[in-house]
Amino acid sequence: MITGHGSSSISEPHADYSASHRTPPESSYPDHLVHKTRTVLTSDTVFRRALDSNIEAFHEAVTMKEQLAATKAALSQCIDQINLLKNEIELLKGDRDKKAV
Repeated sequence: MITGHGSSSISEPHADYSASHRTPPESSYPDHLVHKTRTVLTSDTVFRRALDSNIEAFHEAVTMKEQLAATKAALSQCIDQINLLKNEIELLKGDRDKKAV
């Protein structure tokens, strides 16, 4: 159990882990992750289920973020149109009031 106190129960040497898990060069980064992801997703382990769940959650978050940005842009256009229509109404009211006098 990791409590922040005492020694950890993981006996794997830190130097070996960092040496074998370095981020690859930028050009192979996506392929590198795809390969590792495929390996985990095709395993029959709890890690497969966890990664699958995380991928679904992250995908939904990214998709929702894109939809939110599109919705904000559409809302901004609607607000601009409403303001133009309000101005036009005020102009028409002014014209009507001038004709009534």
